Formats: sequence, structure tokens, C-alpha cells
Amino acid sequence: MGSSGSLTEVNTFAGPSRPVVRKALIEAVFLLLATAYPTAGQLRPYDPFDWSVFDADDRVDVEFGSAILWNQRASLAGTEGLLVEAGTIEAVMRTANVALEVSGTIRRFFADHESFAEPLSDTRPPNGDHRADFGDFRVATTIGLGSPDRPTAAALRFGTRLPTTDNRIGLERDRIDFFALLLGRTDQAPLRTTAAFGVGVHGTRSSDFEQSDVLIYQVGLEWTRDPVRLYLDLVGHADG
Repeated sequence: MGSSGSLTEVNTFAGPSRPVVRKALIEAVFLLLATAYPTAGQLRPYDPFDWSVFDADDRVDVEFGSAILWNQRASLAGTEGLLVEAGTIEAVMRTANVALEVSGTIRRFFADHESFAEPLSDTRPPNGDHRADFGDFRVATTIGLGSPDRPTAAALRFGTRLPTTDNRIGLERDRIDFFALLLGRTDQAPLRTTAAFGVGVHGTRSSDFEQSDVLIYQVGLEWTRDPVRLYLDLVGHADG
């Protein structure tokens, strides 16, 4: 006695593998880097969120530093030169899935090297003296959406940039800004990929155009092998 049967072929689609997704994200980051260009905008992009805040137990982190930046533009004054930031601070307090951030620069010093435009009417023109001012300072809240222990996580970040600067000095606007971002993060050790997209509402110095709405973007790659941590971030914003 014999037996017979049939073989049914089932086609399935499992979607792209993690290595494929990771490769695509890496290529996207380097494509953005290749097409990035300097702008004449006054505002500096917001710093990206540090996901390591959610990697440990509830905690408080405080960091101090300083920075020296060449070929920076003070657009209100129409000049380009050397910017020294003395006393940069970043403090983060985290509890459960909520992180509260306070950051900013205590004092800024700027040396005019060359002019590229006329200063605004109430901003000091270049006269050979250094410019010095306070700020800016930022306050933000980040809320984790779901468990931060998963390989893929999301969060909502929103906050404000406070008006602590002097229009006369010309290093920044005496205006208040708001921003809101949706954050994403995926881990495949030792690589971490991050991204953020959202909107900003910025005050301007123009009486005819008092508010500027911008699209904010941030993309990052991080490679960690204890005790080494390397990271690359691309941040920016564009008029909406």
C-alpha cells in the first residue's frame, strides 16, 4: 500500500532584518552630513537628548564645561569671529520615565573678525571691542513612552529657551522660544541609533514677522565599548 500527499508552499514576508535597517540608517546619516552646509542663522540648534539618562537608575547628573568656537556668526551684529563660552552647564534630574533638564551658558565672549552685513538698528556695530553677554538658558522635560529597557524606545521632549540676552550686544535675541520633539532610539550593541523630529516656535527681531516656525531634526550614531564611547550627532532646523 502506498501513500501520497501534497506539498503546499507558503510565502511569508518577515520584513527587513536589523542589520539592513541599521545599514540604511547609517547611510542616511552620512548622506545628510555630505549635504550639510553652514547657514547664516543666529540660532544654534538645540542639543540632542542624551539617552544614557534612561540607562541607569533614578539619578541627578550635573556637567560643567567651556567651549571655543571659530568662525561663528553674530547675525544681529553682522559680524563673524571667535566665540568663547565660559561656564557651560547641563543638569538632568531623572525619576522613573521623566527627565528634567536645565542647561545653558553662564557667559559668552565674542571677538569681531570681519563683517558680512549691516547690524540691526539697535545692535552695537563693530568698534574693536569684544562683546560679552549672558545665556542662553534652556529648560526641558523628556517623557519616556514605554519601557526604556527595550531595544527600541521613544520619548516626547518639550521645553523653552529663555530670553536672557541683550539685543544691544548682538550675540542673541532677547526673545523666548518653544520646542517640541518626538524622539526615537534603537540599540543593537555596540551601536545605538537615535533620531528626533519636531517643531520650534521662535521669536524674532522683526516687527513685521514676530514669530518664526521651524522644523527641527536630529540624527545620531553612538558606539560603545567600555570604557570608550564614540558618538556622532547631526542637528539642525529649517524654516517651516
